[in-house]
Amino acid sequence: MDLKKIEMRIKEKTTIDPTSNCWLFNGYLSSYGYGRITVDYVNYYVHTISAIIYLDFSLDDICHQINHKDNVCSNKNCWNPEHLYIGTQMENVQDTVIKGISGRPTQTHCKNGHEFTPENTYIREKTGDRLCKTCRDERNRRNYATRKGF
Repeated sequence: MDLKKIEMRIKEKTTIDPTSNCWLFNGYLSSYGYGRITVDYVNYYVHTISAIIYLDFSLDDICHQINHKDNVCSNKNCWNPEHLYIGTQMENVQDTVIKGISGRPTQTHCKNGHEFTPENTYIREKTGDRLCKTCRDERNRRNYATRKGF
């Protein structure tokens, strides 16, 4: 993979937002709003290529992903390396909840009425689903009582 050639292709299709300093890719966007580019018949996210070029990220390092830094940028299409960091899926999910851009940003309470607070919320790492710790604890108590025959 010729990174310099790929970087030039991406830069040709980029505008820089003067207010936020976001590097916005004007080429193909995925259905989720991320810039995509095809290299040797393989699709890559533009922000992943940015992390490879500027942050020494390796595609072999599959347990980490590229996230947008808190209080800097939440634009999925931004590939400015100063707005990115390499983190875990859990950190990315937590960032989306904090920034209010998660799949369910308006949901403030679980189905049983318990508030989603940092202390009362468990986030599944693989799916990003938010779970109420109070409901989980009550369910575990019921299951324990059932097993013990109470």
